[in-house]
Amino acid sequence: MLNRFMLKSALRALIMQLLKMYVDSRFDTPETIAAIQAARRKIHDLQEMLPDLRSEIPALVSAIWNDAITDFLLEHDDSISLDMNRCPWSLEQILSNWLPRWSMVQRVIGVRDMNGTDGDYPEDEQVLRNLLASDPRHAQAWCNLAVMYMGRQRNAEAERLFKQSLAIDPDYPEGLLNYAVLLENLERRDEAEKALRRAVEIRPDYYKAFTNLGYVLNQLERYEEAEVMLRRALEINPDYTVALLNISLPLHKRKDFAESEQFLRRAMNIDPHYEEAALNLFVCLYGLEKHVEAEAFLRRFITDNPGSSEAMSKLGIFLFHQGRPAESEVWLRRAYEVSGGAPEAAFDLSSYLLLYGHYQEGFALYESRFDVRSNNNVRRFSEAQWDGSPLDGRRILIYTEQGFGDLFQCVRYVPLIKARGGRVILEARPEVLRLFQQVDGADEVFVRGEPYPAHDTYCPIMSLPHVMGTSLDTVPGRVPYLRVPVELQESWREKLAQIGGLRVGIVWAGNPLHKNDESRSLPLAALAPLAEIPGVSLLSLQKGHGERQLQEVSFAVTPFGDQVQDFADSGAILQQLDVLISVDTSVAHLAGALGVNTYLLLPNSPDWRWLLDRDDTPWYPGMRLFRQAKAGVWDDVLASVAESVRSLSAARR
Repeated sequence: MLNRFMLKSALRALIMQLLKMYVDSRFDTPETIAAIQAARRKIHDLQEMLPDLRSEIPALVSAIWNDAITDFLLEHDDSISLDMNRCPWSLEQILSNWLPRWSMVQRVIGVRDMNGTDGDYPEDEQVLRNLLASDPRHAQAWCNLAVMYMGRQRNAEAERLFKQSLAIDPDYPEGLLNYAVLLENLERRDEAEKALRRAVEIRPDYYKAFTNLGYVLNQLERYEEAEVMLRRALEINPDYTVALLNISLPLHKRKDFAESEQFLRRAMNIDPHYEEAALNLFVCLYGLEKHVEAEAFLRRFITDNPGSSEAMSKLGIFLFHQGRPAESEVWLRRAYEVSGGAPEAAFDLSSYLLLYGHYQEGFALYESRFDVRSNNNVRRFSEAQWDGSPLDGRRILIYTEQGFGDLFQCVRYVPLIKARGGRVILEARPEVLRLFQQVDGADEVFVRGEPYPAHDTYCPIMSLPHVMGTSLDTVPGRVPYLRVPVELQESWREKLAQIGGLRVGIVWAGNPLHKNDESRSLPLAALAPLAEIPGVSLLSLQKGHGERQLQEVSFAVTPFGDQVQDFADSGAILQQLDVLISVDTSVAHLAGALGVNTYLLLPNSPDWRWLLDRDDTPWYPGMRLFRQAKAGVWDDVLASVAESVRSLSAARR
């Protein structure tokens, strides 16, 4: 019966044998491959002989493996003194002396878990194919080959190879984990979840699979389940930095910044250069309103990591929100330069430039939105994108992107495109179809999701300001440029005929999924002072999120609920109002495009299109902007709005 000491000795001898074969071989002869496979089977057999220690074996083998690597390098490199006390080489130098060969061995034989790829190594593929030619049922080799193809973005081939690996060994945990990475990349998250749950079922201590499962559940917005999985990963390995990072998301979602800070600081203690953890810790400190500490921390991180353009961008955005625009621009431009013009840094800089009215440079950099890592909705066309040149009868397809407000803002350019001599084909989402069918200059309107009509060129709708060379002085500001069908106007005029007084439309909440919704939305109850103004009738144009608040207030508001089927109905109601009071959401843009009198309520840090330090906008002449003086404080804004409404009502009496 083997005891622990004998086991360690046997494992060590076998591992040293494997190391020698791995380093000496190109995996190109059946004999060598057979010998390697025999040695690997012997290690497996040793594990099977000690069932009472099997739960410890993976960690034990890993520890012996790491010790054996160092001993092997010392024994097989004549330049290294065997007397470690007198050896002038550091471990890093020893490893770097062997790195060109050793890194290939590590990648090919899979001595580490592969969550991605370190690059494209053509020689590795040949080694793997040599191995598979000798042993076609080598599940690990098929898996590693799949990972290689995944790194090359050849996803269809990668999936085929993963399936080949898992057909051989359906219970191969690393195969299931890496296949799940591919499925997550393809946004097939239900399948990814299934693969990862199988992986942790097979190997209950597989903390990397628990971590990836937590990540997938985060992406599915199942935050409570994600937190459970990530806590399980950290029970198994409390120092796994990826899990320490990922658990911060569900904690942030429930605003438990204090516990998140603890996890993120542990991650930073383990790896002081972990950029993602540093950025999340900065967000955490900001959430705890430790603004001075957050800024100091981020500056220290940048000092220690001068190539971190993302940290520089974060600092620039932070400084802007702190009312320090000059410093903000310095850091945003530095991030752009340090990153070599990376899309993320370009996009952050564009938002700043647009906010300050530097439209031509800002809109040019805004094109980087298609290349940022988080944009999964990029469309590809075989035709060239329109560059603004004369169309001379060519058919141009204008496709929709982003939110409804963006569509309402930029559909104004359609008549100008028509003037360039083209046939304009305009895409519409179903909710705006009836309005877009009325747009001047649109020769054809089709619904998003239908096959694209024949066209010669194309342009995303939010690229039109850039393509048309828009500056602050040349914004096409003529309104109205949207029209509601006449019969719909008449229908809603009759429906609202019994509502007297000053008709005041209200919208108090935007899309809750918008990244800035918490800052821009407010509770309906905050609008109570408007209901107290004599002669005022409040009408709700709120749809979806926020509507339930109508049941929670004591003042009278006329709702429309299911009577509003699309934005054409909303537009018809807007045209019957005396004034709309709205937070920054799509209905405000629609009102502006229709030329409706609008009071827009803006947070202290507004979206770029509303500029700064002015109460009007070149995009919608006649719209009045009411801005917060202090972040999160609406009292002074609503007091000013109420005073203006009071004046309107008095003028009507």
